[in-house]
Amino acid sequence: TAVPPPFEDRTQPIDLGYAFADTDSVRFALPAGYEVEALPEPVQVETPFARYAMTVEADGEGRLVYVRHVEVQTPRLPPEDYDAYRSFVAAVTPADDAQVILRKL
Repeated sequence: TAVPPPFEDRTQPIDLGYAFADTDSVRFALPAGYEVEALPEPVQVETPFARYAMTVEADGEGRLVYVRHVEVQTPRLPPEDYDAYRSFVAAVTPADDAQVILRKL
């Protein structure tokens, strides 16, 4: 939810816990009398240690389909990968905060 602070001389490895893959999907029915004005752009971030993808699409039948996939392949990173880890989190955090804009008809 937040980008970790910078550390110029990090000496300890980054421990992300464990390797995992998690996919969330939500189908949301638009309220009557509303239409989609704007959807967030799809986001895809790939690194040697993790992947992230997020899409939100209108299915043409008054529903939105949200899909988010996070995969951590390497749960322990060397200290020199800290900046790459920070960059990954910096790319993922705003994607997780993206919003759909609806307009009343």
